[in-house]
Amino acid sequence: MHPRTSWGVRVLAGVVMIVGTLAPASSGAAVGATRERPVARAQADYPDYGSADVRNQRLRRGCHTYRVEYVLRPPTSDWSAVVQLYTPRNRRLGTLLLDANRPDPLVGHRGFEICGVTVAPGRFKIQVELIYTDGREDHRALTRPTYFRLTRRR
Repeated sequence: MHPRTSWGVRVLAGVVMIVGTLAPASSGAAVGATRERPVARAQADYPDYGSADVRNQRLRRGCHTYRVEYVLRPPTSDWSAVVQLYTPRNRRLGTLLLDANRPDPLVGHRGFEICGVTVAPGRFKIQVELIYTDGREDHRALTRPTYFRLTRRR
């Protein structure tokens, strides 16, 4: 008869076995060096093509539009941008589309409609994905995410 183990214990044991086989057998100096490289790479992965920002405020009752201010600096004149809003639990809540062929300027504001009943207060994330064409090639670049807080109403 096998002893009964919970599902969580079995999953944790499997993860430990997998991670143990992936970890390199090297000195501590090499491990420290590998930890520094991803940080430098992550900073370099965000080109300065713009940003979007929302000020901190209270989460209001019902559905309301929250103002998003944006600044875009595309490298070419043929571009489009996708501004995405994420909840504190990193679930996509809304999307704004901006395009060079429409009357959307490079600097401006739009709004996300957020309903207080469906969203919990917390730290929200906004990130812009810029899509631009350089000759015949399409390029996609994510800008550095920005964060804002919606706090509980009193």
